[in-house]
Amino acid sequence: MKYTKTEVLNIIGTCTSENAETILLNWNNNKANTPLDLEKWNYPYFVYSFPLILNEEEVATITLVESYGCGYNLDDFMQKYLGHKDYEVSWHSFSHQTYKDWFLTVKKEFELPELVKGFYGGEYTAVDADGEEFSFKISYGDPENEKDFYVFEQYVDEWVRFENGVSIKMSDKNKSLNGWPLGEKINENIKKRVQQMNN
Repeated sequence: MKYTKTEVLNIIGTCTSENAETILLNWNNNKANTPLDLEKWNYPYFVYSFPLILNEEEVATITLVESYGCGYNLDDFMQKYLGHKDYEVSWHSFSHQTYKDWFLTVKKEFELPELVKGFYGGEYTAVDADGEEFSFKISYGDPENEKDFYVFEQYVDEWVRFENGVSIKMSDKNKSLNGWPLGEKINENIKKRVQQMNN
């Protein structure tokens, strides 16, 4: 049985006089910061994150996860990989072109250049885990004029679209990004977060 957040808070409130929001947050943080047992289980699938940098500032992080058919709970994995706070504000989509799950974690509200009236986008570069450079396009909106839809198609053909309206397209569709082993990277991220919390 699944409960809404409000129902969970109400249940916690019946058991204690302490702040239910704080208790739930601590529980979620503890869950997100519990390492995986890499000796007991094999996590062969890869994960990779790269930044969207605008005006020399990382405004969002894009994460690709290869977990298709793995049989594990991706929500639990991604909460551990991203941390509870970032996981809660991340947008998720699945790409049938790449068979990868995509996550968009917006760190700061951003605006892209207007390519044609009503449609915003840009092409940016990043590097994969092996240091190989690749390019990607990111966009949102819809062209107001029908004659401008050819621009839209350049940005959203073979795309992944999030519910917030943002689309991302890997410019070189034949490029296979090299990432990190999922389980190892989760534990690295957990170790960093716990160190930051203790400092």
